[in-house]
Amino acid sequence: MATQLTVQKGTLFITPTANAQDATGNYVTVAIGDEVLLRFANTSGSAITVTLDDPTSTSPESATQFNPDATVSVPATTGVRYVWLDAARLARFRDPATGRINYTTSAQTGLTCEVVGF
Repeated sequence: MATQLTVQKGTLFITPTANAQDATGNYVTVAIGDEVLLRFANTSGSAITVTLDDPTSTSPESATQFNPDATVSVPATTGVRYVWLDAARLARFRDPATGRINYTTSAQTGLTCEVVGF
């Protein structure tokens, strides 16, 4: 079962929680109009790929709208990558039925994700 990560609302000062990753997937529940910053940090010896699921992209043949899933590679050892989901990007990756942004990772050991909402 996928793990839900908690969005910590941004204030002047914030210390986000570093969430471990689940092999079955992870998700963040967000409302329409929210903006979210995901910070992925990798301390493992290999690069890790994070894939954000586009809920409308089943295949080009059957999809009413085709936007492929988005991937980002988090470099090994001290790698950090930020994924900023403003309102327009959030509309692309937010599943309208569940309100979730779902993502998977190629490996979990050494990878954490911090979630800040605005």
